[in-house]
Amino acid sequence: MKKLIGLLAVVALLLVGCGSAGTVAPAKEGAAPVVEKQWVVTNTWEGEGTKTTENFTITKNTRINWETTNEKGIFQVYVQDADGNPAEVAANMQGIGKDTTYIHVPNGQYSLNINSAFTPWKITVEQQQ
Repeated sequence: MKKLIGLLAVVALLLVGCGSAGTVAPAKEGAAPVVEKQWVVTNTWEGEGTKTTENFTITKNTRINWETTNEKGIFQVYVQDADGNPAEVAANMQGIGKDTTYIHVPNGQYSLNINSAFTPWKITVEQQQ
């Protein structure tokens, strides 16, 4: 009798386990596909020395990519509001480097104040769209 109860218990466990295996919820009809946002370059500048860029739009999904190429160079990038007031530091370094800075300022019009000595630089602004 004990063997029969043990056998029934094993069969019951196998049946319960098999009943849910391999079931997949059906896809919702008419569901919109998920679209991932892409980073799109909106502005690009390159040069040497100092420069203040034209105003451009910054939103909550804006980042600045920058790169320098001379190990003896000094490089600083400041984000400033439309009135020329400093809003954020995007880069402050010496030597060869490259990085991305995510900007955290209220949406609006801003420019970059770029200070560089002894190094060429390249800057791109990207927005997630």
